[in-house]
Amino acid sequence: MRLFRNNKQQDVFQFKFVSDYFQTEVVKGPVLAANLRAKWLSQLCPDDLRVAFAMYKGQIPLYGAEHVKLIDKAESGWWNHYFFNSWQLNQEKGITGWSVGPNIDLSKPLQAIVPLVVNSNYQKEIVLRKWSNYDPDMITVIPNMVDNTLFRPGQCSEPPIIGWIGYDHPSKYTKGVEVIPYLAKRFPHLNFEMVHASEPKFQDEWMKEPLPNVTIYQKVAHYDMPNLIRRWHVLISGSKWETGATHIKEAMACGICVIASDVAVIPEIASSQTLLKDMKWGHPPHTTHPYQWTDSSLEQVTVLMPVYNPGRYLEEALKSVFIQLYEDWRLILIDDGSDEEILSSNSTFLHDKRVDFIRLPHNEGQSKALNKGLERVSTPYVVQLDSDDWFYPHTLDILVREAVLQPDNVGVISGNIHIVHEDSEGQRFMTEVYKGRFFRDKYDFLLSNTSLWPRFYRTSALRAIGGWPTDDPYEGRYLEDKRVLLRLIEKYDFHWADYMLYNHRRHNNNQTNQIGIYAEMTEWTVRNALERWGGKYEPVFMTYGAGWKKVTVLLPRDGSDQGEIEGTADAESSLAAGLAQLNEVPQDSIIIDSFDQLGLGTAPGRGPGTGPNTGPGTGPGTGPGTGPGTLGG
Repeated sequence: MRLFRNNKQQDVFQFKFVSDYFQTEVVKGPVLAANLRAKWLSQLCPDDLRVAFAMYKGQIPLYGAEHVKLIDKAESGWWNHYFFNSWQLNQEKGITGWSVGPNIDLSKPLQAIVPLVVNSNYQKEIVLRKWSNYDPDMITVIPNMVDNTLFRPGQCSEPPIIGWIGYDHPSKYTKGVEVIPYLAKRFPHLNFEMVHASEPKFQDEWMKEPLPNVTIYQKVAHYDMPNLIRRWHVLISGSKWETGATHIKEAMACGICVIASDVAVIPEIASSQTLLKDMKWGHPPHTTHPYQWTDSSLEQVTVLMPVYNPGRYLEEALKSVFIQLYEDWRLILIDDGSDEEILSSNSTFLHDKRVDFIRLPHNEGQSKALNKGLERVSTPYVVQLDSDDWFYPHTLDILVREAVLQPDNVGVISGNIHIVHEDSEGQRFMTEVYKGRFFRDKYDFLLSNTSLWPRFYRTSALRAIGGWPTDDPYEGRYLEDKRVLLRLIEKYDFHWADYMLYNHRRHNNNQTNQIGIYAEMTEWTVRNALERWGGKYEPVFMTYGAGWKKVTVLLPRDGSDQGEIEGTADAESSLAAGLAQLNEVPQDSIIIDSFDQLGLGTAPGRGPGTGPNTGPGTGPGTGPGTGPGTLGG
């Protein structure tokens, strides 16, 4: 019988929590959960519910013990709820009168389908995958409690402290203890604190020698944790497996930012925090050592570089990647059937563990080569670098910083571009700057007759549209940038960062010198996009220069109530349009009478803007085009 009459002559349901400990030397999640339930349920339960706790003899709650009713585990007349299903269930033979959770060992099936309590929807999914015959309606999700009388915002310390909470585990895969030593070595100027629930037992594996910027605490009482956490600026969670993640919820209650992996229950309880996708743990085959925090776990961007007979230019492009201030990159080099050998002359770069090399048996064209590379990308962002161009040292650092601030509907980020003109001998004879801008909509971008540089893509956006299109007459060999951008702008926004981020080299071997094909593909690409967008407009094209073509206006088709759309005045600065030929002066270019006039060099690597870390705009906030209303020249 689980009902008794109270002094108000009401029927009262008697509910008993059956567990082990309120206080242990090692503070673990189930112990904390028992204490919080004892404190709050004992005080807040209604008159028709009586709550008691059956623990080992001598166990006293940490909080509010005067309100908690303690009884013997074997006392009858109560509904028994077991925190664990791993033991103490032998007395339960029937199909009613008891329940279990949230500490459920799925390797030990229950004797009957009884009510289950789980911490999260994620845990519920796990239970149903393992016990497929279980009734989902018998499983109730009750998230772990956070005591906001203890865990509340406070004052962060100076200098900043990065915190971690957990324990090292013999499985070596649980709490991600290895993340803090890894970060501490990468960022020696920052202070880190680790709070271990128990004395670390495997420290010789995850931190072989003491690190001066890492402080380790152990066996910290739960009521002392809020004062510790409130001092932190960030909680780093290396957890690979969580069903409740109370420590993350407590840090959030203290107003502390959380950086964690996008796994298990974490996106369910911490969607507002910084969650890293596509994390690679120390599991084989990524590594044979379980505590090795793989570099790719923190990598945010992959550089895709398709090459075809790149000649002398490739080394400069590769060097510009290797001198990046942001070091957590990957590079995928796709040899699109080159006739020349590129491995031997660039072996130093290609042997780096961050570099992946793909050799295609025959030339397939830019778009197909890029798609081959995209198949191997495991980072959230991708940036394209042509083999005859190069980055500034700050390029990836700025792009990654910009990217993490953007909402998911931003599919591409770009900046400003420095253009270097070379003659057939490799001598620089002119430089200029093309400044990017924001676009109102897809028609605004179409009529701009331009592209974006650099093209820093959200990987998921690229994959959502199927990668670089190859359904044109040349199967993606030409205008691959415009084609993929016109696809992306149908679903995503573009973001412009007003920094000099890319160096483009104009020379006699540029593919864009094939004027006839580019004119043909320009018209095909525009018409193809307009048809996908509903066929509301007829484009009007203008041929100029040596035969280049651009769209100048969109006229509404018969029966359409749309108005005419004209191109904007600043729409001509395009590498495929406004920069027509090397022997023609592009619009807004610098006209130079002699190499000495601006100190321009006469060979690669000389003069302003001719190589990595040289020339105008080599650092954030410097050089032409770095602020609103500025334009280099």
